[in-house]
Amino acid sequence: MSITTTVVHFIPSPTSHLQNNLNLSPRTWLYNASNKDAVSKILLLGQTCDSIFRNLRAQFLQQRIQHVLGQQENNDGEFCDCIDVEIKKRKRLKKDPGVSREKSKHNIDVYNIVNHSHNEPPTVMMGDPIGVNPCSLDAIKEVLLQLKQTAIAHDRHWTIIGCDGLPYHLASKVIDANEELHDILLQPGLGHYEINLTKAFIKLTWDVVGEDLAKMLGFRTPKALNACKQANDHHKAWQMIEILLYGLGDELLLPYVRTCLDSGTEPSADGFFSWSQDAVNPNYRFLLECIFTYGVALHYFRAGVRRNNSRVMLASRMKLSPLFYGLHKINYQRIDFLDLKSRVLAPPEIANYINDHESFTVSGHPSKGEGCDFILEANNRASKMWLPPGSPSQDHWLRVCRNLDRLKKIEIDFNQTLGVKESKDSIYHCNSNVEITEWRKHIRESEYLLAPCQARNHQSLSGIALDADLADFSAKCKGNRLSYLAEIEATNELKTATNLEPVFILANDKVSYQKIDNKTKAEIGSMIRGILQQIQDADTDLDMYESLHKKWEREIKNATKPVLISFYKEACMALESFDVASVDEDITLEDADFPSSVSRN
Repeated sequence: MSITTTVVHFIPSPTSHLQNNLNLSPRTWLYNASNKDAVSKILLLGQTCDSIFRNLRAQFLQQRIQHVLGQQENNDGEFCDCIDVEIKKRKRLKKDPGVSREKSKHNIDVYNIVNHSHNEPPTVMMGDPIGVNPCSLDAIKEVLLQLKQTAIAHDRHWTIIGCDGLPYHLASKVIDANEELHDILLQPGLGHYEINLTKAFIKLTWDVVGEDLAKMLGFRTPKALNACKQANDHHKAWQMIEILLYGLGDELLLPYVRTCLDSGTEPSADGFFSWSQDAVNPNYRFLLECIFTYGVALHYFRAGVRRNNSRVMLASRMKLSPLFYGLHKINYQRIDFLDLKSRVLAPPEIANYINDHESFTVSGHPSKGEGCDFILEANNRASKMWLPPGSPSQDHWLRVCRNLDRLKKIEIDFNQTLGVKESKDSIYHCNSNVEITEWRKHIRESEYLLAPCQARNHQSLSGIALDADLADFSAKCKGNRLSYLAEIEATNELKTATNLEPVFILANDKVSYQKIDNKTKAEIGSMIRGILQQIQDADTDLDMYESLHKKWEREIKNATKPVLISFYKEACMALESFDVASVDEDITLEDADFPSSVSRN
């Protein structure tokens, strides 16, 4: 096995001289700053972002309301649309009449709904690879020291290093513990941030409607459904989210639009919010919050990243972040706080620089912006193409990385000789109109969202009972986040939260969670040892394993049954986070990427 850490340098255009100013180094304003002070500023930022997001959501709703309104036809005093017509035709023929397929991709820019702030494309250069496998805190420290030595040279006094989730989680601990690394400002990669937000949204909706959609799209075997549930393919997961967003969104708006048509009033976003306050159907209320808060926020987060619009990106991200606290995304709870801390405490010059360079467009197209982590991965894949078969040596890596730009030029020249052209001025988007229509037909035929103002049992689309408190999941997620911040404010310490209230999706989930109460102390102890072994075997966060294991041996092992149960739940939450993290990043510690500035191979 060949393990190395590849390095990519980003030089924005136009260049700045901020790193020449010693007073702007993060050691002067970040690492000695109080977490308590940061919390109050983060809460203020949240209020600003909430106002921005409300305007974005109203814009989205108004556009979808007009779309649904345009589909309605008055048929002898009863309003109907193309979905009703197709359903009637299907019932009359007693079979699906089939649908005309459209092109799978079309040339359309779906992200120009927000303004872009891109400058000229950055200069992206491969650096010399570092022959270290960053699979431990000591190894990550060595990588960071070498990066610091490379980046902080001549007149520069500090630098920025970007990471995806797991390396950021570990590297932040290394930097905090080593003062010689306080000249490094750590930033999370927006590409992996989007991946984890997507996974959280799929996890939230899977048992309710997601699995039914996956089966409709052709994912039927257990293996295929599990891959879909884990969102292993980000592109397919995003297509599913778009179908949920537009399909369910239009069906949620339909009762309101037809109510307005019956009463002769003009439908609007404000009118819909007022009307929806009377909804008591828990199925409707849950999806209303899911789609028009978290689904819309994901939509604008992606657009904000593509267009390098920090205002839109950050407002959407702040609206989405409570999912990390309700779905036990432990790593991203820490990442969310640390990144926001650096933003709210940064001097104006640094804050403006970060806002202006959230993402970069290598091609120059204003809607093709990406986080540095995804640009790095593209270069990482390109470098692997030129490696010899088998296990490459460090010399192989060095030669490829130092010559990658030349090799790319050879590839471009060769393609031009063959007449193969790559268009940098076009942007293609997957056309899911047929799937959205079929999904709307499926929802309407099931009468799942029928009568939003009538009380019904809370159940999934396929009829499985859901947890009684699920309709209010959003309040629980937000409450968990506030509890997390309150604990930081009270103790001035950043540590894994153990008192967050779990969000249960299915009714049986709560039963399973509470079932341990019936077991003996010996049985609970055995279960705890099994969980700790799984955490150790996962080899994801050795620091967390050592902390839990030490606590078990010294404090918990001979404690009372309630203490054992509490620790068991804490260990289960940690294990769930690690299991998800290993999938969330699509990596393991042996082959993980260390994006934005470095990548591991």
